[in-house]
Amino acid sequence: HTDPNRAFHLVWPALDTVDQLALRLVRFQEALHPGPIMSAADFQGKVTELLTALRADAQIANLANGICLPIILPQIGANDFNYGRTLEQVFVAATKKAYEQEFPDRSFNNYRENNLAGQVTIVDKSHRRLVERLFKGHLVALYFPQALQGFSVHASREQMAGLPTTLHLAGGFDTLSAVAMYPDVLGRDFNTPGLDMAAMEWR
Repeated sequence: HTDPNRAFHLVWPALDTVDQLALRLVRFQEALHPGPIMSAADFQGKVTELLTALRADAQIANLANGICLPIILPQIGANDFNYGRTLEQVFVAATKKAYEQEFPDRSFNNYRENNLAGQVTIVDKSHRRLVERLFKGHLVALYFPQALQGFSVHASREQMAGLPTTLHLAGGFDTLSAVAMYPDVLGRDFNTPGLDMAAMEWR
């Protein structure tokens, strides 16, 4: 790993009130789930529970001092599951929709279009646990996009060995859910950090 380049940074959005979280819930529904999945108050309650548990664990409490984005991941079908196909048909499509809505004067370019089905492998067991949870239902989570800034993909994978099983290394589903809910934060401008999805490999 290297010292992170702080010129590449994220701007923490205001998420202190139910109304502010409600806006993110609406973005989720517009991009990833057409019907109601929970109320804004329920979303806030689950986020508060997760943050309380995080801060109570001395090993990982410091995560709460960095950029923390509450996200929702939708339930995915377990029958005939194909990570790459689901990634493209559900999550990339949602990201494209959210990005173009947020930035109508920009282009969304998918350089792996029609080239993900059967080509993506989960290589980190923590992310496999996350996917297995999504077979059973939707999930509220906390996304930390800069927790391992400066770490290579391999170094990021190595970090997971000593961390609690409540943490999951970022893959496609969680990263793109976050972008769909926070395109203004994660796609802001040139100085927005790139996002590695270290739990996966392509080809």
